[in-house]
Amino acid sequence: MKNKESFISLTNDKELQLKIKNLIDKAEITRKRHIVTRSNFLDPFEQKSAHSFLKAYFNEISCEFYGGNDNSERKILVMSPKWKANNMEEYIKSLIIYGLFDNISHRDVLGSIMALGIKRETIGDIIIYPDRIIIIVLSEIADYIIYNLVKIKNIKIKHIEISDLNSLELQESSYDILNKTVNSMRVDGFISAVCNITREDSQNLCKRGLVKINWEIAVKPHRLIKENDLISVKGYGRFALMNINGTTKSGRFHIIVKKYK
Repeated sequence: MKNKESFISLTNDKELQLKIKNLIDKAEITRKRHIVTRSNFLDPFEQKSAHSFLKAYFNEISCEFYGGNDNSERKILVMSPKWKANNMEEYIKSLIIYGLFDNISHRDVLGSIMALGIKRETIGDIIIYPDRIIIIVLSEIADYIIYNLVKIKNIKIKHIEISDLNSLELQESSYDILNKTVNSMRVDGFISAVCNITREDSQNLCKRGLVKINWEIAVKPHRLIKENDLISVKGYGRFALMNINGTTKSGRFHIIVKKYK
């Protein structure tokens, strides 16, 4: 691709720039050498960006996102010659971890896996149930997790098995319902309310790039949010704004929020 660097500079997100550059390099390898390449797991905003930046290759190679099933949030991008049919189970695996996980959070699971030296981008969706956890991972790390992950937080694992991706049904993770009131629908006020921190602290989280709205980094504290937006705050978790349910007598907005475990 000509002028690749100037093309990538269309986004100001440095981490995203590196990922897109890597994807373009892999697309070039697939195009020139007629071999399959793949990405690590990408969040929905990264998938959207990759789709936009790789349009120039669509006539020459096949580009397919896959994360286990159609409802998966995090997906890999598999790039291959148009004549090749891909078996996605070559690239990702579904693991079922059995145990008693009533009080385990997404952060607990992710932290326990990454404590093994595994990078975040090799892990896809994590779905937590009271008696099991489903995680999607790159194929090459599946056995390592099976043989080395013995507990999550302080909960001992009963056993781990690989499940069939074709029968995988990913459901929404467990969550708590929060009822809050906010002065406005600015993201800093929302974070202050749902994370129980000061407005100043929530603004600092935004400015440090630790807040994402619908998977896109949100550095401006005054950015407005709306119903069905997904807000993630590093160190605090993920929240979905379900409803803006009218206002109080003092003019504050009453909101109903999902806080994912």
